[in-house]
Amino acid sequence: MLNKHPGAQLLKTAGEPPVDIRYGNEQYIQCTAVTPEPDRNLAVFTNPDVPLAVRTYYEHRLVPCSIFN
Repeated sequence: MLNKHPGAQLLKTAGEPPVDIRYGNEQYIQCTAVTPEPDRNLAVFTNPDVPLAVRTYYEHRLVPCSIFN
């Protein structure tokens, strides 16, 4: 990511950046790992006849939201 944005610096804090960084003139990249949170109420998860490959696809793609810690 830094190669694509050579003028940016990696921000190593997970929380909200300080005011001087948010409103400063420098560029920063803040990367946060997220975990997909699929909607387990979908038929693809509740129907036992759905193949495992299809269920696995929906667990990691077409996910409506993600969580992060």
